[in-house]
Amino acid sequence: MAEYDVYSVGNALLDIEFDIQSNFLDENAITKGQAALLDQGGHDELMQRVGEREACKISSGGSAANTMAALQAFGGKGFYSCRVGSDTEGDLYLKEMHDLGVRSNYIDQSIPRKGTTGKCLVMVTPDAERTMNTFLGASHGLCEQDINFPALAASEYLYIEGYLLASDQAFKAICEAKLLARIHGVKIALTLSDPGFLANFKDRFMTLLGEDGVDLLFCNQDELKVYSGTDSLIDGMEQLRKVTGRFAVTRGAEGSVVFDGNKYHQVPAYPVKPLDTIGAGDMYAGAFLYAITQGHNYFIAGHLASRAAAEVVKQYGARLSHETIKAILAQVLQDHANTPVS
Repeated sequence: MAEYDVYSVGNALLDIEFDIQSNFLDENAITKGQAALLDQGGHDELMQRVGEREACKISSGGSAANTMAALQAFGGKGFYSCRVGSDTEGDLYLKEMHDLGVRSNYIDQSIPRKGTTGKCLVMVTPDAERTMNTFLGASHGLCEQDINFPALAASEYLYIEGYLLASDQAFKAICEAKLLARIHGVKIALTLSDPGFLANFKDRFMTLLGEDGVDLLFCNQDELKVYSGTDSLIDGMEQLRKVTGRFAVTRGAEGSVVFDGNKYHQVPAYPVKPLDTIGAGDMYAGAFLYAITQGHNYFIAGHLASRAAAEVVKQYGARLSHETIKAILAQVLQDHANTPVS
């Protein structure tokens, strides 16, 4: 039995969220709904343009961190490797992750803390769409030294955050982690992360997938279009089947499609009025990974993930309270009590 359900590596970012009108994005030539990387000067300048607005939420984040937090909140066991700076933001980040119960490379390894902790400016428009501009900071230096190989080898899944592929060092580290996972029989999950990001680093995604692909892939409908080069959902999913044994494609208000290796499952969306879509995909992946590592089938995993993601978009921030998590899990398991587990 694996010591950890999921081992993950990701960019440690302090998320700073603001309500923004769409015209602000237009005036600053920012592409709505996509992620962009900035250097520290560009990030500081954009923060100045945001001005005196009060932040809606400040929390430890990054895609993989949010997914590990969700997995842990549902009752799973995760290990998260990252890199933070030697500053108060780094202290806050590590404390929040520790308080959530997620083990970290900073607990078990002597990882030097240098530089500035990364930050992500999240701009939320009235339609609940989120646009992210990120300064990676210390995360840009993430490398093989930050990978806890014994913890990885003792896990059921390795979960790879696609955003890591922007860094030469992190990309190399992830390729090594994937190789080790294959040697030790650890299954590999990958998220495509963002359509614009995928377009800019598609060659690296294809290199990472390689000839042996991955075991599980998460993406949304827009990312699928960029990956496959087609607007057809069916054709796009057929292309995914060439590089992954199983996958989940989220489609916003149209729900999601889950492929379990043999059969497609249509999972309906839970109708809600969205306030902020940040973290919805991360929550979906975390809930999904929790379900399948606890022996539930892909149909139940999709419903749990969809229900949890719907709850996240009703609020600011990517985390849910323990009470909400418990209620979601109990309701989904009750609704599908007669669905056989795999």
